[in-house]
Amino acid sequence: MSVITSADLPALTDNVRREFTDAPPEFTPVRQQYLDVQSTKYKVETESNNGEVETAARWVDGGQIDPSAIKPGFDKEYNQGAVAKKITVSWQMRQFDTIYGEIAKRTRGIKKAAVRRMEMDGAASMSYAWSTSYENRDGETVDVSGADGSAFITASHTTNTGGVTWSNQLTGNHSPIGETTLENLAAKFNGFVDEADGRAVPRMGTDIISSDHAPTCFEIARLLKSNQQSGTDNNDINVHKGQYNHIKVPYIRFDHATEQWDTDKDRYVFLCNLQKDVNGFIWKEKVALDVFAPERVNDNEDWQYSVAAMYDFGLIRSNFGTGTKGDGSAV
Repeated sequence: MSVITSADLPALTDNVRREFTDAPPEFTPVRQQYLDVQSTKYKVETESNNGEVETAARWVDGGQIDPSAIKPGFDKEYNQGAVAKKITVSWQMRQFDTIYGEIAKRTRGIKKAAVRRMEMDGAASMSYAWSTSYENRDGETVDVSGADGSAFITASHTTNTGGVTWSNQLTGNHSPIGETTLENLAAKFNGFVDEADGRAVPRMGTDIISSDHAPTCFEIARLLKSNQQSGTDNNDINVHKGQYNHIKVPYIRFDHATEQWDTDKDRYVFLCNLQKDVNGFIWKEKVALDVFAPERVNDNEDWQYSVAAMYDFGLIRSNFGTGTKGDGSAV
């Protein structure tokens, strides 16, 4: 029997790093498909949701070119926080040849735990799209309001000038996704305005985002792939075919405090424009997920390896998306 000593630390660390790199996730991470991921150097950072540059003005021959003017929008503060998980390699564990297999298993486990947390956090702005805050697994109250202080989806968004109220909320009821509901969601984009000064912004939804709820995903697939109108026997063409990208985000249908599936969110579906500088789902990251090893150890002590990341997330604007709860409830 070989005992693992401090001399074996480099080999053990190499093994941990290899397992961290190769560890398969519980499911393929998707947050980078819908989040605007940005690196940051700051612990606390204020992001300004400024308005679009004013429309170009006529340049009269011999006259001055109109200077660009950006009207200030709302501000949003991002405050970096860390998430982490560790494993302990105890003195007793190091007395047995099976340590490498056990450490490999635990390393894979803590990586999955960290990725799970980051996927949960990334999905929160949609999981709680009709709220301004929620409780997470740590018992913290997390702000998911937009920069205007409202929920992501509401009928009473305001502009920074205070002169315009606009809506990205469906009217009537939260019908399940289908041809009519998708068209009603798309029509909401026709009323979107610049959050700084209330000017119209000509945008359209390009991405459908849902959870992995199977019946909902099947209905979206029929909407986007049928040659004719889905569910009908007529010959009308399906105008939605190939028009949207479908992103499945499992943790939309999640209760983030209890870590249980929330069936009330099964049929949540969002239509968004995730174009750069339009997408409002912001993720500010100081430290990407990585594994950290002890540099020096003693043979009579426990050794610890950890995985950690440091980031914050939040909604900088709301005029890029809308959604339905899909449960038939009144709006």
